[in-house]
Amino acid sequence: MKEKGYTAINIGSLAIGIGVFLFMLLLYQYAISYDSFYKNGDRIYRVIERVHTGDGSEVNTAMTPWKWGPMLKEELPGVDNYVRFLIRGKSVSYQNDVFNIAVSYVDSTFFDVFQLPLQQGDPQTALSGTGKVVLSPEIANMLFGNENPMGKVIQIEKESFEVTGVLKKLPPNSSIGYDMLVPATDIEARDMATIGNWEKHDIYTYLLLKKNINAASIEHQLPSFTKRYVGGQAGKDYAPELQPITGMYLNTGLQGEQGDTLNPAYLYIFLSIGFLILLISCINFINISTARASGRNREVGIRKVIGATRGQLVFQYLLEVALITLASIVIAIVVVEWTLPLFNALTGDWRVHINYSENLFFWESIAGIFLLVTLVAGAYPAFCLSDFQPARIFRSKSSGSTRSWLRSGLVITQFSMAVFLLFASLVVNNQIDYLHQKDLGFNQQNLIRMFMWEGVNYQKAQAYRDQLLRNPQIKQVALSSDGPISDGTMVKYLIPGKDNDGDQQILNTLYVDSRFVPLMGLKMLKGRNFDPNRASDSTSAVIINQTAVKQFGWQGEDPIGKVLRIKSGDGTRREVSVIGVINDYNYQSLNQPIKPLVLQYRPSKLSNLLIRVQSPDPDKINAYIHKTWKEYFPGHFFFFYYVSDLVFESYTTESIISQLLSMLTWLTIFIAGLGLLGLASYTILQRTKEIGIRKVLGASASEIIGMFSKEFLQFVLLGIIVGLPLAWYAVNQWLDSFAYHADVHITTFLIVVSVTLLAGWLTIAYQSIRAALANPVESLRSE
Repeated sequence: MKEKGYTAINIGSLAIGIGVFLFMLLLYQYAISYDSFYKNGDRIYRVIERVHTGDGSEVNTAMTPWKWGPMLKEELPGVDNYVRFLIRGKSVSYQNDVFNIAVSYVDSTFFDVFQLPLQQGDPQTALSGTGKVVLSPEIANMLFGNENPMGKVIQIEKESFEVTGVLKKLPPNSSIGYDMLVPATDIEARDMATIGNWEKHDIYTYLLLKKNINAASIEHQLPSFTKRYVGGQAGKDYAPELQPITGMYLNTGLQGEQGDTLNPAYLYIFLSIGFLILLISCINFINISTARASGRNREVGIRKVIGATRGQLVFQYLLEVALITLASIVIAIVVVEWTLPLFNALTGDWRVHINYSENLFFWESIAGIFLLVTLVAGAYPAFCLSDFQPARIFRSKSSGSTRSWLRSGLVITQFSMAVFLLFASLVVNNQIDYLHQKDLGFNQQNLIRMFMWEGVNYQKAQAYRDQLLRNPQIKQVALSSDGPISDGTMVKYLIPGKDNDGDQQILNTLYVDSRFVPLMGLKMLKGRNFDPNRASDSTSAVIINQTAVKQFGWQGEDPIGKVLRIKSGDGTRREVSVIGVINDYNYQSLNQPIKPLVLQYRPSKLSNLLIRVQSPDPDKINAYIHKTWKEYFPGHFFFFYYVSDLVFESYTTESIISQLLSMLTWLTIFIAGLGLLGLASYTILQRTKEIGIRKVLGASASEIIGMFSKEFLQFVLLGIIVGLPLAWYAVNQWLDSFAYHADVHITTFLIVVSVTLLAGWLTIAYQSIRAALANPVESLRSE
């Protein structure tokens, strides 16, 4: 209460530091708790695969062939059960309402493996037989509102299904979506024809291991399994692994992922930043406390003279720090509680919250933070104060130096951390801008992707396309199997003459029509485009990109006319001829380099429309597209998006990280500034008489301001010298995770140096100016 200003600075900086660190701990807890709500989750594993593509690289996929599940249970004694997911976007209708919903075709063993609770229905019978469907509570509410959904009949692609169950609402931190569950016995014949082989990767397989079975023992048997059932080179190319269900969210890099994922490196980076900010807050406390230690010398001396032991003095000071820490924690909890809804709104998907009654981790964190801050912030000042000798204290009014090596080192450490974060923040923001603006090799402007449905009648889709083109505001329309930003389908290709299975190449393949290449704005570097009037183009022609030319080993040769063999699901091979080569374009995330791509003209596989529109009146164009859709496809759900929006959203995680990093950076600078303000304020107060004497002897106000600025800014400058190289090294490591990234420009360095020096100078300027302009008579009167 005696030193209200310094107490406010200490409590304020500690509250911010504790709040940030607590916030990061809550994010960490939320992320690692994904998929932890399953009763037998410790025994559930997903089968994933590392597929060798033939060029020495790997394609990591979350999908497996359909037949693997039942055979794994039959062949491996440690597997108790299995369940498979085949997910398809379907038009679902009830009465006059139509929706596009992700329908999961699952085995009847679903509830045996996942044991999810039902709000309504019997898990033993809900998915047995045919024509049944289990809904999530959100989908049930969307379809039926307040009506009881049980027994109601809905239409999935014109087929009738009875609602036999409604799941209970699941926690938001679930990697798997369960919008609509349908028995696998209802999978359409067309789908069964494409997935019913040993090599088609199209579904998700989950295994329930028996109790006390080690997953490693099951993994050890998987190579012999693939060799036995897949056979040949394919058995060697597939390297299955078991992934614990609780580890799916923090595992990136898998193609065909079933849900959202997060790079665990980001989680640990922010946890480390939160700890650094807490450490900076503690440094503030240490700096201000040791600087003010001389003001308590007489108190310590008197206590020692009347019999206080060193242990009592240490306990007294630690108790004072504990009280300040406790006050800071209370403020920090209030701030975190207030900011969590803002964070959840920023991410869109996360629902981080504090459960005070059940979250033991939260209270353990609070206790740990309390002990950590009390000891870190209070230990050195406590032992420093208690070490004073009474005789020396009473002989001198001051003991200690404003140039203490400890305080100098701590100030340098603070600003080196601030520089580190500021530099990293600027580079991350620059990289995000680069990702959003980079030329992907195709024209994404005013490009719409519209979903139809798998197996849509090709002639009717063509008729709809032709009708759209009658609108002068629609420039081009093409059909494809996926959108422009898509992995496509993994297909095996063999080069004749190198005919053994060891020379197969597994490449991403996109099925398109003849209008795809011109609509995308791709360049035909060699050869020609598909011709719908040539019947052979739909069965025996392919177009490849530049990277595929390199992978097939055709550099320096003319690839036009080269023959490839495609291995079909039934083991037969058909020959296709290369008719064209297009330029490389980014059809995947910019985290990855451009990979080989093959285009095939297969009308039966075209279920997406790509529409290039004029820009002046998008609302009018959208209305026309929707109206025409209703005329051609009544009863089918209408859904489209602009491709440029998808490109932007594909880097949502990086954008959120960028915003968080920016906020943490400015908080770090603010906390470091608070500490410098408190230290400068007390130092100037201790040197009030020195300033008075200097002014009496003729020193100008600018000279005094310059003296203090030079004294403190040298520590800030040393912090810059220490922090910049570390930051440059760290951000380059991060940028290397992107196949394409922006360069770090000299302007970034200049901005960091300027902002840090300016922030440091502004922090001490007010106190320096105030001291320099003070009347020297006031400071020297007592002399």
